[in-house]
Amino acid sequence: MKKNLLLLGLLLLFSLACDQAARESVPDKVRTEVALLPDESAMVMYGDVQKISQSALAADIIARFESELQRGMSDDEFAKFKEATGFDPKRDLHTVLVGAKNGEHNGENAAVIVHGQFDEQRIVAFLKEQAAKHEHEARWQEETISGHQVYFGERRENFGVCFASANTIYLGRRDWLTEVLEGKASPAMPQAFLAAEKSLRYGEQFWLGFAVDPASQDFARELREKFPKFEAVKDVAFSARAGEGVEFEGRVQCDNEENSKLMVDLLKGGLAAAKLQISNDRNAVDALNSIKIEHKGAQVLLQGELTKKYFDSLREQKLLFWGDLGRKHI
Repeated sequence: MKKNLLLLGLLLLFSLACDQAARESVPDKVRTEVALLPDESAMVMYGDVQKISQSALAADIIARFESELQRGMSDDEFAKFKEATGFDPKRDLHTVLVGAKNGEHNGENAAVIVHGQFDEQRIVAFLKEQAAKHEHEARWQEETISGHQVYFGERRENFGVCFASANTIYLGRRDWLTEVLEGKASPAMPQAFLAAEKSLRYGEQFWLGFAVDPASQDFARELREKFPKFEAVKDVAFSARAGEGVEFEGRVQCDNEENSKLMVDLLKGGLAAAKLQISNDRNAVDALNSIKIEHKGAQVLLQGELTKKYFDSLREQKLLFWGDLGRKHI
């Protein structure tokens, strides 16, 4: 009996170790920068653009978008921009980290940290040159904060952009930029990130943490229109990893078990509607059937993988990125 219990214990430890090994933790460097975001950020989102763009799926989608962009261009302005500034988004944009408050739709209260390769002088010179060609003054004001040049918009005078280094850009409100550049940012993590972190299976490529603030009336009104049961949601965690397909996992924390069951029914209804759109394709339907949506206490758990076959089916039917829907969004 003791031997059986010991064996059972060892198997349990092994399974837990395997599960942890399968999880990708949020990199320490990223966690350090999450702490720079405003404490009140209700949404925190991270994307490693370089890693995502190196995946086979992303490469295909990017090629599709570039093809459509070239088709719609009447001149070579983008090529001139790349040549003049030395900045090629596909090559030089590395990671993006965003923190935002509830109910802010104009972006002025968002804080953004971008890493990549940037030549500030060439980029600013190009923008000034373009403004001069159209007989406009540069539509920003330049200020120096803690030894760094910060560019504030003409209309959004409290929202600025700072090339902190050749590898880092900060975008955000004046008060937040000042705190970060002077090294006075609070070390506290936003609650949206703390609530989500342990549920992030894929912490290295793309993830999102979101906390619902009932006090945000504008945000509540918008969600009520699009998502009737939003009142039951306390926070959300979602992460994904792209390769030939996309693996993803999510968690929705509800206020009680009854509402988590209702949320599962709602999500399964949306999934059923999606399957109707591709009902003539067995591979695509099978891929959506493999998505697991279940409740565990007050939590809704979502897990799945959209395989290469699934995206091949969409490509063949010219759906999503490969069809009219993708063209409308380019």
